[in-house]
Amino acid sequence: MYITRDDVAESMSLLELAQLSNDDPAMANSEPDWQVVDRAIAYACELADGYLQGRYPLPLTDSTSMLR
Repeated sequence: MYITRDDVAESMSLLELAQLSNDDPAMANSEPDWQVVDRAIAYACELADGYLQGRYPLPLTDSTSMLR
């Protein structure tokens, strides 16, 4: 994985993350739905691998902050 939950949480407030990860408006002010966040992280990592696989051996051992 090139990014972690902590990386995502550092990039925005937990309230914003909760709003983005919960479809139910009643839950939007609660905790983030970490299952949704984990799926988004997995998707982003797979997408990055798709672009990188022709040029670099995967998985990358040292991911830069730019990749995050």
